[in-house]
Amino acid sequence: MVFPNKYLKFKNSLLNLGSIIIKNMKKNFWYTVDEIWRDLKVEESVRQYTFNDLILTFDFLFSINSISINSEGKVCLN
Repeated sequence: MVFPNKYLKFKNSLLNLGSIIIKNMKKNFWYTVDEIWRDLKVEESVRQYTFNDLILTFDFLFSINSISINSEGKVCLN
């Protein structure tokens, strides 16, 4: 579900959600996961995703070193 393939369109993949998250975050600014989720849920293109999808996307973005997580649990772009 992370990557699009012939059965899963890009707009339904977690890779798309990751690009939306990165687009909405500002560099060198720390966000809580709840703040990001609240800001994303107002967008029409994100309403299909669940909170679990958001967490999986954060795991993916962290694994490719796109985001950092501090000791307070806040998220920042690298």
